[in-house]
Amino acid sequence: MEFIRRNLLWLSAALGLLLLVAIVAAIFLSLPPRQFTILSGREGGAYFQFAQQYREVAAEYGFDLRVQPTAGSVETLQLLDSGAAQVGFVQGGIAQTGDATKLSTMASVFHEPIWIIYRQGLNFAQPPDDLLQLQGLRIGVGEAGSGSHDLALRLLADSGVSAANSSLVEDSSQSMADSLRSGDLDVAFFVLSLTSPLIQELLVDPSLALMSLRRADAFARRYVYLSSMVIPEGTVDLQKDRPPADVQVLSTVANVVVSNDLHPDLLRLLTIAAVRTHEMGSLLDRRFEFPNVLYADLPVNKEASAYMNRIKSGESILDNYFPFWLAALIDRYLLFVVPIALLLLPMLSRSPLLYQFYMRNRIVRWYHTIRSVELRLETTVGIDIDREIAELRALDERLTKELSVSNTYMPDVYNLRTNIDFVITKLERRKAQLHRAAQAARKASGAVGGAPAAGDAAETSVSEAI
Repeated sequence: MEFIRRNLLWLSAALGLLLLVAIVAAIFLSLPPRQFTILSGREGGAYFQFAQQYREVAAEYGFDLRVQPTAGSVETLQLLDSGAAQVGFVQGGIAQTGDATKLSTMASVFHEPIWIIYRQGLNFAQPPDDLLQLQGLRIGVGEAGSGSHDLALRLLADSGVSAANSSLVEDSSQSMADSLRSGDLDVAFFVLSLTSPLIQELLVDPSLALMSLRRADAFARRYVYLSSMVIPEGTVDLQKDRPPADVQVLSTVANVVVSNDLHPDLLRLLTIAAVRTHEMGSLLDRRFEFPNVLYADLPVNKEASAYMNRIKSGESILDNYFPFWLAALIDRYLLFVVPIALLLLPMLSRSPLLYQFYMRNRIVRWYHTIRSVELRLETTVGIDIDREIAELRALDERLTKELSVSNTYMPDVYNLRTNIDFVITKLERRKAQLHRAAQAARKASGAVGGAPAAGDAAETSVSEAI
């Protein structure tokens, strides 16, 4: 203990330095990887295009976001489930089969209409408006492993169209488009954003037509991830008036699905990219409608939702003043650590154990003062005794007036005051002993008549002790 008292300043400095090193090490060890991958579906599709925009945003903050194409949403979900990647675009409805213990929805980002395009000149008395009318035709249902393939088969099956009564062709979107133009296919399903160059080419092709689904609302009631949408006349091309009339279609919503163990700073980065890429909307998406979490198939990632709300509201401007890693660290504490602390502090203040510690500490800390006086008692002499007694009596009076505790701890207060009286009594005994010793010394000096000088000296010594 003596060593600690002598070197307290240096020990405090060393402890502070160690704490600083530990904090710096914890910060740098918690930094995210600079490179990660996003699964994007087929090259040339809307997912791939938006993934490229995400990559550009990531590059602005010093991260290398690699874009990995897949056959479609089904394969993307399989790769995410297996842990081969941590981020990917997944078509609405597909992620319902994902493992919620591993994956979550970061955000829904844009509408994806289901375009059912058929060749002009087919043997229809009037434009088809029901999937049941497609029986017996050559139907392109998308590439195996894609979300459009899964969705097309489901909608056709609900309408009684199957491989038993029709020719269902599995192929990529580009190949189906070529087959429609060449006459090898009669009709094909495409699940693409309106921003896709491929769908825009097909919608203005005079040899092709877009099917309007009369019972779109019924399908939307059957599947929560689908909604009915009207494509107004002339939306695609006003000059060519494409489509030539309002068309009712079904639409799903693209989601960004992330692994639950994705680094929170990368989650924040992706949220920034999603807001910057999608918030201005498009011909089919209202401004500021996306990103949102209204169409999530998997549980919503709470951290991503918190970041999104801050970024969309403009509250998170830290990146304007700090490097990304520091802005992300501050954001993380503001969003998650500080609120938890604010919730826990009131709870801790009402904790029985904490309350008990607080009350007992108000009483017990005075025992150190009393104990130190008692330990000095055998060496205390002269006016020091009177000073110690005065200080203890002043302490007793102070405790009587100022120390406030609950009734439960009043016995401890009285026990403390009893101990104060006990030490005062010992001091008074010590004073009385010294007084008796002085009197004895005076008597002894008077009995020895031949040595008055020595007697005087002894009496003086004992008197000083008192």
